[in-house]
Amino acid sequence: AESNVQTYLYVATTGNDTTGNGTFGAPFATIGRARQEVRLYNTNMTGDIIVYILAGTYYHTAPLAFSPLDSGTNGYYVIYRNYPGDAPIVSGGVRVTTAWSAVGGGVYKTHITDPAIQGLRFKQLHVKGVPAIRARYPDAGLYSHVRAWNRVVPPNLADSTIGVYSVDLGGATTADSQAGNEIEFVAFREYWQSSLRVEIIGNAPPNANLQIAQPERIWAFTLEPAGYPTYYCPQAQCGTGTAYFLENALVFLNSAGEFYYDIVANDLYYFPRGGETLGNDNTPVIIPSLERVVQVQGVPNNPTHHIKFLGLSFQHSRWMPVCTGCPSPYTGATTGFQTHVNEMWPGPVGAPNGESDTALMSISPAVYVKDAEYILIEQGSAKFTGGAGIGFSTGVHYSSISRNTFDYTGASAIQVNSGTPPCANNADAPACATGMGGMNTTVWKDTHHVAVNHNTITNAGYYYRSASSIDVGYTHTSTFDHNHISNGTYTGIYIGCCNRNDASAQYGRNMVRWNHIHDVMTLLTDGAGIYTAGKQPEGVWAWNY
Repeated sequence: AESNVQTYLYVATTGNDTTGNGTFGAPFATIGRARQEVRLYNTNMTGDIIVYILAGTYYHTAPLAFSPLDSGTNGYYVIYRNYPGDAPIVSGGVRVTTAWSAVGGGVYKTHITDPAIQGLRFKQLHVKGVPAIRARYPDAGLYSHVRAWNRVVPPNLADSTIGVYSVDLGGATTADSQAGNEIEFVAFREYWQSSLRVEIIGNAPPNANLQIAQPERIWAFTLEPAGYPTYYCPQAQCGTGTAYFLENALVFLNSAGEFYYDIVANDLYYFPRGGETLGNDNTPVIIPSLERVVQVQGVPNNPTHHIKFLGLSFQHSRWMPVCTGCPSPYTGATTGFQTHVNEMWPGPVGAPNGESDTALMSISPAVYVKDAEYILIEQGSAKFTGGAGIGFSTGVHYSSISRNTFDYTGASAIQVNSGTPPCANNADAPACATGMGGMNTTVWKDTHHVAVNHNTITNAGYYYRSASSIDVGYTHTSTFDHNHISNGTYTGIYIGCCNRNDASAQYGRNMVRWNHIHDVMTLLTDGAGIYTAGKQPEGVWAWNY
């Protein structure tokens, strides 16, 4: 047994939150119930509290949230870990339990009746522990190429279209791209990915034109924010020859492993792979539901602290872009998106046809940590996530992401304070010093003394392909050592932000060493195994290969 343990608690899928008492013989059924029990013991700890989680999948209908009330005390940890030899899954998904029926051509259909997922927008599906492919044309691994980028000068963008070839439509017409079930145009250009909903398909063989829905049409055809001299999609990147595919139409569903969800009719279609028997317990079909599976968050100067997660697998999160800061009627709407690294421009601020600034955000991780200290996430995994895997946001100190396995994360496997700077405006006061603050451990919102070490990362950015495997933004005095990164569509380790060269930026004193990075940049360009954006003063970069 472990030394210095005050209390053991147990969770099992066969347990009971009402009659169970948290012992091995009468375990709780949910991690949330165990967390509640921990609060009876953690106010003045004399040793660690260990919550053993037995084998099985633990589905959650709301994020598993940890606040300062859940912290360890007196230097001891509250530890949520796998029972020895078990591999429990902490899931943000919902298992499909309705019956399937054959509809022809190898395709099966089920009608979704569960209110938790009925009408839910999702881009991923997981079948028998393998990601399915959202129906697309051409099939996975193949791409079409843009014929012309037909931009009409603002303020009238109604006639701006993307020119393609009729043979690259996959048989789709405007009738296949109706409200709620729009076809998406997914394009790749240098270090960007754009997914834009198609409103109208004009086809006059051999040529065709795609009219993009609003507000995405603004992103594709108007100027970038002030200070940027190019278009959102400059001709050098989005002219003739830009690689793309179309996705999300029933007419595209023609290969094993593909799915299509009709959100209006609530019908899910799937073409099973060999060895998959729909409706069988051995072929679970899981729809991602929660954006965040686990959330660890305190407040500035009152952090959540001294919590360990050991040997747990975090899976099945969902992430969909929402138009933040857009004018009515787009505000809050689920739309297409444009991404670079792990940042997203969800829409311009101002009139629909104006050329104005944008809102910037990061793609959310399945495990989100903010305003926290001494949070250790180790010896587990993050897989099949809709967005990023594990993310440390602002105000995270003395914490680690170590010895984990990451596979098929929709965006980055690991985020460390990516996105906007933590002390860029007065709204963060008094947690921030005046101005940007610099590398200062007394500035609460800085993220510092983080260790990202000995992780194995494969297939990062499998859906949001402009995401780096490890994305590090405004972070200082941290280590990124001994990580093995492979099979990424963009950069291996991206560190820094926004090409800032001022001395006050909150990054530096970082050590990036002994990382093994190979087979990255498999789709996009203008990246690297390790890419720095802005100054990295007083750092060590060595022995990477």
